[in-house]
Amino acid sequence: MTKIREIWKQIPGYEGYYEVSNFGNVRSLPRNTIKNYSTGAKVITALKGRLKPSSNCNNGYLRIGLCKNDVPKTFSVHRLVMSAFIGDSDLHVDHKNGIKTDNRLSNLQYLNVRDNICKNYPISETGYRGVHKEHTYFYMLCIKGKKYKKRGFKTAKQAFEARLNLMKEKGISISKYTV
Repeated sequence: MTKIREIWKQIPGYEGYYEVSNFGNVRSLPRNTIKNYSTGAKVITALKGRLKPSSNCNNGYLRIGLCKNDVPKTFSVHRLVMSAFIGDSDLHVDHKNGIKTDNRLSNLQYLNVRDNICKNYPISETGYRGVHKEHTYFYMLCIKGKKYKKRGFKTAKQAFEARLNLMKEKGISISKYTV
């Protein structure tokens, strides 16, 4: 069995400050900081490098705070991975397996807006195809490039049944979409 090695690359714009890995981890690099005081005194502090914890944003994606020249900024971890390993793009970053917290490089790809919206995962994290949760359950469906999305369902099953009803109404075969 081949073990995949964790590879680290500098984060563009934060070279010498932070790195991101192909596993989706972020770490700070050891460095010295200089603090200037109004009295004219300067204090040099040695910072150790360490893994940076990410936080789960309310939309399900992992976010992380980086700081350079005393200016903090927050980034999506999946964007940092793609930027460091593939390069920046205006395209959307897609999680191939549909799991928003799985930021391994092998699970990420750039897609245009239409393909990202219309991509159907086999089964979402709710257990139903095309049904997701952000505060309440909602369904998504793409038919011939047109996106349908309806929110406000109390259960995943209700959202899935509403999605099936829309499919019937639009004349879409249900057999390949059943769970």
